[in-house]
Amino acid sequence: MKGRKLLSLTGLYLKRNRTVITAGVCGGILCAAVFWLYRLPVEAVLYAWILGAVPGLLLSVRSFSRYCKKCGDLERMAAQKTGYAEPFEETSDQLELLYRRLLASSYEERDRLLREEEEKRTEMKDYYTMWVHQVKTPIAAMNLILQTHPGGETDHSQLSNELFKVEQYVEMVLQYLRADSPSADLVIRECSLDTIVKKAIHKYAPVFIRKKIALDYRPAACLVRTDEKWLLFVIEQLLSNALKYTESGRISVYQETESPSERSSAKRKAGEVIRTLVIEDTGRGITPEDIPRVFENGYTGCNGRAGQGSTGIGLYLCKKVMTRLAHEMVIESEPGVGTKVKLRLDMTKFIPE
Repeated sequence: MKGRKLLSLTGLYLKRNRTVITAGVCGGILCAAVFWLYRLPVEAVLYAWILGAVPGLLLSVRSFSRYCKKCGDLERMAAQKTGYAEPFEETSDQLELLYRRLLASSYEERDRLLREEEEKRTEMKDYYTMWVHQVKTPIAAMNLILQTHPGGETDHSQLSNELFKVEQYVEMVLQYLRADSPSADLVIRECSLDTIVKKAIHKYAPVFIRKKIALDYRPAACLVRTDEKWLLFVIEQLLSNALKYTESGRISVYQETESPSERSSAKRKAGEVIRTLVIEDTGRGITPEDIPRVFENGYTGCNGRAGQGSTGIGLYLCKKVMTRLAHEMVIESEPGVGTKVKLRLDMTKFIPE
């Protein structure tokens, strides 16, 4: 097996250096022709040829040995699955140095992509595990309601409430998958902010009624450059959080216009108004130490740990969507007083369709 491999390497080496070999043979033939034309003795010709061939042969053997070693190193790198192989021997060949740099860069990029893929796979596995446990709760509740009223009248309001929770969980997992796609199905155009907010409020109207929480909505009569479907998802998620952590009181949704002193100099020069949608509640609030981390994937904070019902995915997805839409989201909160979420919507640089 070794002999066959050495023979194969020899053939490849000769093919790789065929130009040099051809030039050497042609040079030898030319020298022999010159000697013959001048009728020089054969011994002188052979002596000159041997003197030139021996150093050339030694250099060729050394070059072939280095070529075989390099091939062996490349084979080990090809068999290696975790990263860049051990360094090659030092060389002063600039072209080879560039090839080595390119090879090392490719391995580093491959390792980075593998790590990212592994992180995404782990993240998705954790989320699905948590999602399955969460969606089992409303399903079990619906089953219990049906068992409590066998053949009789069921509590349709409770069934509707539990079914609504299942729909929320299913929608969340769909948006979780879509948010990771490069394009995320974005359609940027001028949209009525009032229409988008009313759709979100209409969806959660039964929850407002069931929990007896007042709604203070001041119509936002303006157009914003955004993707209607994704902005609707963000507003719905923020309303869901506000309802989840507000036991009594009210939830306010209104448009806020920043004063000239609050705008950047660029905005002042352009004469633009930053349209900010505010969703404010009188719920539990968020502790100061939790606010910097609420947008982290899987982070539930004190409220999530206390209530045992938080996934730590909602605000993470909202932040991801808002960043992709080139909008901005800011959270202000005080424990026991409530939370205020500001969506700055006129930050986009997209061209409307």
